[in-house]
Amino acid sequence: MTPLAQRLTGGRFFYGWILVGVCGVSTFWGSGVTSDSFGVLLKPFSDELGIHRTEAVLGITIAAISGGFVSPILGPLLDRYGARLPLALSGAIAGLALILLSQIHAYWQFLLLFGVVLGACRPGIQMVAPGVVIANWFVRKRG
Repeated sequence: MTPLAQRLTGGRFFYGWILVGVCGVSTFWGSGVTSDSFGVLLKPFSDELGIHRTEAVLGITIAAISGGFVSPILGPLLDRYGARLPLALSGAIAGLALILLSQIHAYWQFLLLFGVVLGACRPGIQMVAPGVVIANWFVRKRG
């Protein structure tokens, strides 16, 4: 530990703050990829595939539903085995799905990749896993 870090932390550094940063980046990235940036891409996307905007928004609905099915399964697994593997695996699968989304040519491919795959990865990178990690590291000062 550097001398400045020792002075600022009183000689002890709590590893939980690094995990807060990693989970913050994961949540920020996950929300930007799965929902917040979709409004910017909606018109060009619907024009490119030749679909109505209402049909394009169906992908977000399917993503919310698939994330809702995965969350109750993921929660107990995170409590039992930890969040390292699910967080990394969800991030890797979501990244692969984003790469594959750049190659789609049909509407059903969008619904499958964005709706089902990214929606199922969402609890692992954005909602459930980061919350479990932070709650497990900050036991003493829980609300």
